[in-house]
Amino acid sequence: MKNEPLKKAIRNSALMAVAVAVLVSFQGESIATSIKMALFSFVVIAPALWLSYRYTQKVIARIAEREREKEAEQSKDEQPPK
Repeated sequence: MKNEPLKKAIRNSALMAVAVAVLVSFQGESIATSIKMALFSFVVIAPALWLSYRYTQKVIARIAEREREKEAEQSKDEQPPK
């Protein structure tokens, strides 16, 4: 699960880079320009997505930890005294 944000970032940024290349080529630019734009897009988007996914994963882990703590407190409070 540690590499999941990296894999998602690479996959999604590659898809966006291909979309950029297609759009640039439809605008009448050369193949070399399309490839350069796709590469630049990948280089810019991949780290941004990776940081975003990694941060989101940490936030979700914190929320899950808080929920577990609340459930533990509730179950402790619900137990009848002996």
